[in-house]
Amino acid sequence: PSIRRDRLEIYFLPIEIIDILTKIKDDIRNDLITKFSKILETEINNILQNIITASELSSMYLNNDEKRDKLSESIEIVKEQVNKGASLIKTVRQLTEIEETKLTLEPTNLYEVLKSSVEFSKNSCQGRDSNIKIDSFREKIHIQANNLLSDLIENIIINGISHNRSPRVEINIEISKIEHEGRNFIKLESRNIMIY
Repeated sequence: PSIRRDRLEIYFLPIEIIDILTKIKDDIRNDLITKFSKILETEINNILQNIITASELSSMYLNNDEKRDKLSESIEIVKEQVNKGASLIKTVRQLTEIEETKLTLEPTNLYEVLKSSVEFSKNSCQGRDSNIKIDSFREKIHIQANNLLSDLIENIIINGISHNRSPRVEINIEISKIEHEGRNFIKLESRNIMIY
């Protein structure tokens, strides 16, 4: 991915480049695994801390008639954190599968994958007011992909929602067709998702 502060662009790589990237040396892979383990530990600690905080707030709200209506907010926080935890487990499982098997590419409708990823992301972040629009040059966009495509898109959208500080999150995703060096590519772009 090409990452800039003002927008996110995703380009799908030719299969030859993907094959080269999968032949990473063991020492680099081990370094990545170590770094991923630290990120995973941090994410799990954050999820658990948020659940503990929401539980403590729930206990306080339950015993206070004036704040009892805020109890539903705490419950939503817990639900959101459980969804994040489930997503994290799914990611770890898939990374294990990548190590153990060779993933095969299959014909996939990118627009349909994007639509279902948007729905999943909105359901995972129900505590946030979000509006996600897809602007595509057409609805049937056939590409070669595997099941990790939806996870990639969901991860980017969920992070975009979670780290957005606006009261209402507005995300516009554009799908376009571009040509580069005589080859056709599909470009997904959102100027609303910031990655730091």
